[in-house]
Amino acid sequence: AAERKARLEEEQREREQEEAAKKEGGEEDESGTTEELLTKARARREAELAEAERKRKQLEDEKQAEEQRRLEAQMVREQAAAASQEAEKEKRRLEREQRAEEARRREEAERVAEEEKARREAEWKEKQDRLRADHKEERKQKEDEERRKKEEEQRAEEQWKQKLELQKQDRLLQLERERKAKEEEELAEKQQKEAELRAAAAGGTPRPLPIEMGPRTYTYAELKTPSKIGPAHINVAKREEYLSDEEFLAVFKMTKAEFAKLPEFKKTTKKKELKLY
Repeated sequence: AAERKARLEEEQREREQEEAAKKEGGEEDESGTTEELLTKARARREAELAEAERKRKQLEDEKQAEEQRRLEAQMVREQAAAASQEAEKEKRRLEREQRAEEARRREEAERVAEEEKARREAEWKEKQDRLRADHKEERKQKEDEERRKKEEEQRAEEQWKQKLELQKQDRLLQLERERKAKEEEELAEKQQKEAELRAAAAGGTPRPLPIEMGPRTYTYAELKTPSKIGPAHINVAKREEYLSDEEFLAVFKMTKAEFAKLPEFKKTTKKKELKLY
């Protein structure tokens, strides 16, 4: 704008100078010849036309320059606007990418959290299953151990019962053999006594009869009565020794040999229970 104003002022000065020159030329023409006046008029006319043409070209050049500057300014504005739009597009693209990246990160974090949660749940479930399996196995082992112990106890009890039964049978057989031997001995003794009596009756010297000994065994009913009523001449501290082997086994549920192996306090307790103390 400043350059345009300066050019307009310069053109105004030039026009004023031309008008002054024309006035001077007009005064000279009045004093000169007609031919010279015509020549000068043509020259001035040509000069004016040339000047007008020059000014016209100058104005066209200025217009073209102005239009060029306007176009350049418009181009610059358009480029600036395009650049601004491109920058805005780039900014929006970056924002979209940033939002997409944030969304992707959130999804990734959620996925990782879900996987971690699923992993922990799986571990907890596996641990619970393992604990239940261990507990079940331990309970099964305990049941097997109890069943085994019970079976062993049953076998031991059966073996003990079988042993007692065998001992009882052996004892009964032994007692039966002793009874038979005793009967044979008594029979032989009776026969001997009869033979001696017959010999004495036939005229020989009579021999005194042997003093009969009292019974060496008593029944459980006799031994558990008070000492003043029960059998006389027995050791009341050891009443169990006067029981027969069969009755001792029936009353004490063990043999005399097994009872003798017991500690003294157990013997006393057992005799108190059976009222033989």
